[in-house]
Order: sequence, then C-alpha cells, then structure tokens
Amino acid sequence: MALNRSRASFGGLLIQGSMAMSRTPGITPDRGSIVWPINDTQPSANIGNLVLQWGNDTDGWTTAHTWVDCRLSAFQEIRGRYRDAQYLIEDRRWRWRFPSVTGSYNVRDEENVVIASTAENPRELAEILLDAMGETGYSVSALPTDAELAPEVTWLYDNAAAELKKLANLFGCDVHLDSDNAVRIKARGVGTAPGTTNMMDPVTVGIAVEQPPIAVRAYAADTLFESWLELEPCGPELDGTIELLEDLTFEPAV
Repeated sequence: MALNRSRASFGGLLIQGSMAMSRTPGITPDRGSIVWPINDTQPSANIGNLVLQWGNDTDGWTTAHTWVDCRLSAFQEIRGRYRDAQYLIEDRRWRWRFPSVTGSYNVRDEENVVIASTAENPRELAEILLDAMGETGYSVSALPTDAELAPEVTWLYDNAAAELKKLANLFGCDVHLDSDNAVRIKARGVGTAPGTTNMMDPVTVGIAVEQPPIAVRAYAADTLFESWLELEPCGPELDGTIELLEDLTFEPAV
C-alpha cells in the first residue's frame, strides 16, 4: 500500500511549494499563504478554489477541504535555499467588505410601540443582511423569532457583514462560514467536538497577526465638549496681589 500524504491546489494548479490556511468564525476572511518555486508555473488568475487533498497517486486522492472563491495577492519573492514566490490568500469572505444595506426596521412611535410596517424579528433581520451579502443556503435558526427581542435599526449604506456580526453578537452567536461553503449563525459554546482525521496536527499556542493597514484616517463632525471647572472667590489685595476672599485684609463692597 502506498504511503498517504497531503497535497493542495489552487485554481486546479498543483502547489509545488507549501500551503498554510485556516477556518475560523467571524466576518473577517481567514488569511494564509501559498508558495511556488519562482521558476515554476504560477497561477493564471488571482481568484479560485483552494483544495486540500489526502491520499496518493496509486490509491487515489480524497478531498479533505475546499476553500471556495479565494483571492490571491501579488506574490512576494522570498529567498532561502531556493527562490520562491509567496502569495497571501484570503477565503471568500473578502467579498463581504463591499455589500451595503439600507433600511429602517422596528421603528417605534411616540408611545414606544413598533410601527407594524417596519417590524422584523431577529431572524428576519439576519436574512435581510445575508441577502444583501449575496448569500444563499444560509441558516439563521440560532436566532430567536420573538419580535419583541429585535433591535431597532437604521441602516444607511452600512456594511451588511458588520451589521450581521452586531446582530449575532446581541444573542450570543457568531457568523460561521462552514466547510460546506454555507453561512450559518451559531450559538457560542454549543456543538460537538470535531472528529478525528488523518490530517490532525498537535495543538499549538500562538497568535494570529492581521495585516496592518498602510494608513489609518479618522473623520469627525463638529464636536461640542462640556466640562466642570471648580472656582473659588478671590480679590485684589492693597498691594495688587490676588488673594482668596477670606484672606483679604479688607472686605470688598461687592
């Protein structure tokens, strides 16, 4: 029997160097890296599927995981023993940076009663956001259907994914892009332990460092500040110095 090993491909092109990628919850795309020898065939498109397989050429290959619609950055040459081309890769949540949503829901009147034409329960709000993100086949069953629990929201070209994260967080949930490429809202701390596979690695401890932005800008409208200043009465002494009122050698008329 041939020895099993792992291999990966991007856009159908077998990766000849190395690949590192993860799958975590949230709306921020997971980022990894792909390395090809710089003189080898490079990917012809920057968007494609990243496929991880397990097996061998004799017995065949089994797909262990597929990251759909990933995006590559321009490569950076790295030098070690050989010259390699390293690409940064993001999973398909990179597209979630762009869709926006506009609308007002669960608006309340003067008596704090929700106006019927604007009423949407938490699940329905999530569906509005996921539709705006272009998602299909999603699940929002972890969110309540009680309309009384739904927040009042006013969206004006707000990022739909960011608003979905806020909504899920209100009910102790996270946004998940699962391994089957479907988006599901899931409650934190609920579920079963993952099964064992031939591709398990020992647990390691570390930090995930995000790519820093080139620059950060902050914009604000006119802002009014208010502060308290504690004062004590005082007056001019005969020699022209300023003293506290109770320390003056005379009592001023005013």
